Amino acid sequence: MANYNEQYSRKRNIRALGLTSSVSLNLEDNFIDTVRKISNIEVNKSDIIAIHELPSKYVDRPKPVIIKMKNTDCKSKIMKYRKLFKEHNFKLADDITKKNLSPINRAYAKPTVDKCWYFNGSVYAKAAGRKRVRIDLFDDLETLVLSAKEEEAHRLDDSTY
Repeated sequence: MANYNEQYSRKRNIRALGLTSSVSLNLEDNFIDTVRKISNIEVNKSDIIAIHELPSKYVDRPKPVIIKMKNTDCKSKIMKYRKLFKEHNFKLADDITKKNLSPINRAYAKPTVDKCWYFNGSVYAKAAGRKRVRIDLFDDLETLVLSAKEEEAHRLDDSTY
């Protein structure tokens, strides 16, 4: 229950990697300018509650930045352009607890798991040709993913006309 509550409190957070800090601009202005420049999204200072750098073990890279948005709509508006930001060496990610990150890492280590992702407080996994399943912290991944129903093949036949 504690992990769920912690993840819920991070629901509006964005973790940004590659935001270069500038002497002339503070982090908030730098983030807003970068978002506007890359995606043409109108983000205001009032949309950001807090923003600060996190410690990093890499000296040669920019420090990760955590941004707490006003609401999930503001966050979703920005996160829709995640691929576009990645093309500009500016990676955006959900702020996930370590406990929720562990099933994702375990899933990627399994050859049976094709995809794994985090969405709206839950972790999901999918094997090739099977439906997605929701993963809990202590689930047996292989059993859960392989027991998922197979996806139905969507095909047109003569009886549909």
